[in-house]
Amino acid sequence: TFDGLCSAVENQDYEEAFRMAHTLKGVCANLGLSALLSSSSRLTEALRSGEISQVLPLFQQVERDYTASVTAVTKLKEEQES
Repeated sequence: TFDGLCSAVENQDYEEAFRMAHTLKGVCANLGLSALLSSSSRLTEALRSGEISQVLPLFQQVERDYTASVTAVTKLKEEQES
């Protein structure tokens, strides 16, 4: 989903970006990834309302939160394996 969101934003395909951001938001809600849930929710709403000028800064926050979430999950997995 995140890769699809990246591609859609890069290609300025805002309809697809909305679908990907909305899906990511749902996944984050199910997994309890609160920071990524918050940023993907804001991006989803900006895309829903056509606030295109807000897409790039909001997407950049989603990227940061995604990276932090992946890092945290990876670290937790490594700790559990040792």
